[in-house]
Amino acid sequence: MSRSNQLVVPECRAALEQLKFEIARELGIQIPQDGYYGNMLTREAGQIGGNITKKARANRRAAIGRPILNFA
Repeated sequence: MSRSNQLVVPECRAALEQLKFEIARELGIQIPQDGYYGNMLTREAGQIGGNITKKARANRRAAIGRPILNFA
């Protein structure tokens, strides 16, 4: 099966970029201004991606009225 990193809703790209910068700021991680992430630590990139996923799931659950389960 072929996988791609294409957004299901391409119009959300700007919102995802903004969310990435907000989460990085919350975690104290410096986002490269030139857009090249090759020098970023894998752990830092994973923290940002994990928190994006966590917030997206919480937003979806809130939108459909389900309680948010927190296992942390």
